[in-house]
Amino acid sequence: MRVRARANFLSRVTDERWHQGITPLEEYFVIEVDEENLRVIDDKGEPILYPKAIFEVLDPRLPPGWQFCEHEDGEYHLGPVDTGSRGFYEDLFCSDGDRVAQARALELLRAALGAAMEAGDQGDRRLIQRDLRRLLSTTDQSIEKTLKSAATFLGRWKGSRALLWELTVSLKTLKIVLRKDGDFRSNLMVSCLDPLRLRGPVTWEHSDLSISRAPLPDGDEHGFLVVDRNADFEVLCGGLGVRENVSLP
Repeated sequence: MRVRARANFLSRVTDERWHQGITPLEEYFVIEVDEENLRVIDDKGEPILYPKAIFEVLDPRLPPGWQFCEHEDGEYHLGPVDTGSRGFYEDLFCSDGDRVAQARALELLRAALGAAMEAGDQGDRRLIQRDLRRLLSTTDQSIEKTLKSAATFLGRWKGSRALLWELTVSLKTLKIVLRKDGDFRSNLMVSCLDPLRLRGPVTWEHSDLSISRAPLPDGDEHGFLVVDRNADFEVLCGGLGVRENVSLP
């Protein structure tokens, strides 16, 4: 579904917002529809809901694989199956600080856009390719924030005991736990999403983990390289989350 922002769209706005992420007469690819709004990747690279009234529809066709959900209050949602779960966009915007959930949501959104691009026509592909570039730009900003936050956490836990806690197949996540003095209630968990390469011991003392940005194979995307050179440990992964004092089973 393709739309164009109306030339005078601000005159149609009733929610007292300026909608600065939208440019008059610019075309956008719709990634979600509800009773009042359309969600598009805006000029800032963010998937935001905007009032339907500010757009004119250029092509009403929807990508295959979308689902329609109607709620008890009469509201409805129409969009890709993988991005339609409750709380999906809260995860994407990291509303609760969960970087792991944010990375997973971003992966699902990009996959949904990729599927729409394969099924779409030339006009769809042109807009989706632009939107993916814009998402990549926001991803770069997210990577820098994650690196800065991770460095602070790892600095506090330098010298602790490291343990490969869990490798989940379904969600493709490797979890590394750092702890001190044998107390599992006090810990730091490093979650490596979509691990692509792993080398090193299962557990080691006096850890000194560092995390840097690294290119991923077979593409122009970047992920994270988790390294402890003293232990000859290394993980290359697509996404990363770092949390303190996680409840462990």
